[in-house]
Amino acid sequence: MTGSCAERRRRLARAILRYLLDHPGAKATVDGVARWWLSGERGAPLLGDVERALDVLVSKGALVETRRAGVPPYYELAPAPATAAAAP
Repeated sequence: MTGSCAERRRRLARAILRYLLDHPGAKATVDGVARWWLSGERGAPLLGDVERALDVLVSKGALVETRRAGVPPYYELAPAPATAAAAP
């Protein structure tokens, strides 16, 4: 991964966290995150980059991923203690 790709994903992860701190009850799929939560970002983010940014935030405990049969996974803010410690 090039430095610019890694930086773009860090920027997306920070933007996702900012959105969720402003909208703590929000929940969305990868497509919803890209379309609504990141609508103010420069250029349309690639879904693969959004998915990787979400994966990083889930692995750090900042987000919770919920999977249910027949529907895409969705993401939401994790309980407060994990969110503060996981900022990229």
